[in-house]
Amino acid sequence: MNNDLLKRLYDNIVNTINDKELTISSDSIFITYVDKKLQELINILEPSCISSETLSQDEINSIDNNLIYNFPNKKISLSSLGIYEYEKSQNFIDDKKLAKFFDNKWKAKVPSPIDDTRLNIKEKLVLASMLASRSFSIDQCINTKDESRLDDWYNLFKEVNDFLLDKKFIKKSFEDINSPNKGNEKLISQMMRTISDLPKKTNTIAITKAKKDKHYYLNIVGKDGECDRDRLKYIMELLTDNNAEHIQALPDLCDNIYNNYFSKIYENTLFSNYDYQEIINSISRELLLS
Repeated sequence: MNNDLLKRLYDNIVNTINDKELTISSDSIFITYVDKKLQELINILEPSCISSETLSQDEINSIDNNLIYNFPNKKISLSSLGIYEYEKSQNFIDDKKLAKFFDNKWKAKVPSPIDDTRLNIKEKLVLASMLASRSFSIDQCINTKDESRLDDWYNLFKEVNDFLLDKKFIKKSFEDINSPNKGNEKLISQMMRTISDLPKKTNTIAITKAKKDKHYYLNIVGKDGECDRDRLKYIMELLTDNNAEHIQALPDLCDNIYNNYFSKIYENTLFSNYDYQEIINSISRELLLS
């Protein structure tokens, strides 16, 4: 393709981006727009088009259709491949730079170790409530879309908060626990929506971005219905922090809360049998002896 035409089409895109005061990542238009939504791409390509009727016959003959997009009214712009080829020819981009870009994107999606796994008051309250309510799968979870049960969830959280305070898991109550609302939002909805560090602190056992929106749970029970004992133990260790009194007290919380609330917070109760409480008791005994 004619180099001057390629440069002209590329410069048009640069000018459009500058006119719109947009930011270019890594000095590359290709990297900036490689994973943008279609409309964002059109918003920079369409204004950068030139009319094919203004081109000389030599320029038209030189056109590689892989390097352009055809727009209505005989207008053309560079394609993503055209942008890539031009930037590569100018050393704006190379294979290493591209690989680094995608590596950074993948890295952001991979769970990373967190240096400080200590739980703040809100995180302890949420985690203890999820454990005690046996929110162990997406089918039995804290579902804040079901507004009819949020007041019952609030009462459960409030009781858990009082227990944690009484048994000295926390030094003071969660600051917002005395009202079922936080501004115009139900407190439980607001708490679960803003518990962003909990998945990392629990080795992604706590699920806050489920396939079903506003469904929150501990990923402890598999599709076969079997409890992952190691994950359950990890959560109990995290909550008790090797404190013997806390380890002894936690099974009572789990037993009392579930028995008092399961019929109020769940439409269908999947984990109501004795085995789960016995597993919690057994893990508690193991932690005391370790």
